[in-house]
Amino acid sequence: LSTGLEELGRKRLGRLLAGMFAILAIASALGSSSIFQANQSKVAVARVLPILADRGWIYGLILVFLVGLVIVGGIRRIAQVTAILVPVMCGIYVLAAVWIISVNWVVIPNAITTIFQGAFVPQATAGGVLGALIQGFRRAAFSNEAGLGIAAIAHSVARTKEPVREGIVATLEPFIDTVI
Repeated sequence: LSTGLEELGRKRLGRLLAGMFAILAIASALGSSSIFQANQSKVAVARVLPILADRGWIYGLILVFLVGLVIVGGIRRIAQVTAILVPVMCGIYVLAAVWIISVNWVVIPNAITTIFQGAFVPQATAGGVLGALIQGFRRAAFSNEAGLGIAAIAHSVARTKEPVREGIVATLEPFIDTVI
């Protein structure tokens, strides 16, 4: 903001807007996505380690330390860590799905029958539309950071000769992520 508006002769306005963006991005991150995600992960971990159920502050300190280790390394460290974590997470997800299906193999025919019996009644249509809307809005809020304004930070460090391309990517990202 400051550089772009400086080119237009509005250096002070650019600095003011950049400062406001930084403060609001921090407030947004602290007040929405990061707290929600930290709480969700704490609840999941507390199911496995019940000692953390009443001691959320311990889990919080551990999480802050681990995230700090990654973030202090900058964008390259974040890329290195996610390059390892994302495939591992995908593998765990697929293995868990296969395990759940194999453990419940006996009830799969009954589940399919129940789905088809309940799918073609008027209440199912209304409930499906309402449920899809609610879930769609929830996923749209947390599936990408564009709504929070934090996606601009990731796009700002992209090295490209044509910034317009990065802008187009940033514009298409929420549509592809949420709708497609």
